[in-house]
Amino acid sequence: MVTRELTLASEFFDLHGGCGTDAKAPACYLAVAIGVPAVSFVVSGSIVLAGNTIHWLEYQGRCEDSYLSKSI
Repeated sequence: MVTRELTLASEFFDLHGGCGTDAKAPACYLAVAIGVPAVSFVVSGSIVLAGNTIHWLEYQGRCEDSYLSKSI
């Protein structure tokens, strides 16, 4: 098979260092704490879902013990 199965894992990055201590800091912390993980999860999850779909389709088309091969 050409494609491989993908998994989604979590990593911790400290992104709060650039927020500072001025009046805009609470909004910056909120955006970094909620916005970055949400956008990252949606983008990464979409990539993993598409990759695993392609992997599954390739498996169904090539392997002898696949659902399609057994039903035909």
